[in-house]
Amino acid sequence: MWAEVMCLGGSPIEFERLRRNSAYAFDPTDKEICSSYPRFWRETLGWLIRYRNDLTERMCSIILEWAMHMYTEERNGIPFSWKGRKPERAYEAGVEYQQLLKVPYNKLIWKNHGWDWEHCDENNNLWSIYELTSGEELYEEGSSMHHCVVSYAFRCFRDHISIFSLRANGARSLTVELNPHS
Repeated sequence: MWAEVMCLGGSPIEFERLRRNSAYAFDPTDKEICSSYPRFWRETLGWLIRYRNDLTERMCSIILEWAMHMYTEERNGIPFSWKGRKPERAYEAGVEYQQLLKVPYNKLIWKNHGWDWEHCDENNNLWSIYELTSGEELYEEGSSMHHCVVSYAFRCFRDHISIFSLRANGARSLTVELNPHS
């Protein structure tokens, strides 16, 4: 990673900023990495280099956490990009993201859209889809499926998205996000 940072025009400052967040600990020789990740990582490095003198360590920490979330939670097939992003706006978005994570998810409850269903296939497997309608249910889904769906509680509460649990014979199989308006 050190060699890659230096090769791309970075300095020890960018190396340390990336190293501090384990999600950015990148081995460019690892062939098992998702094909889009090296591009995202290099764009992130380029952005850090460009704004080196405008960023504090605290800003970097918050921005990098937010950016990784944006990269991994691609919306409508549009990948995250650093194009046109200025440090101040990226920092504001990062702070907003951190605030969303602090919402007391266990207190949030929202209405069901009525889209739950069950289907028994030709092998007698019972498939069901169940809308998750509370922060507590999102927490249980995320714990069981090992992902961060609980961080979407506030967006569900505001009816921006709906989250469903697809189950086979009662066992959780897949978590699905839908736009309830389209």
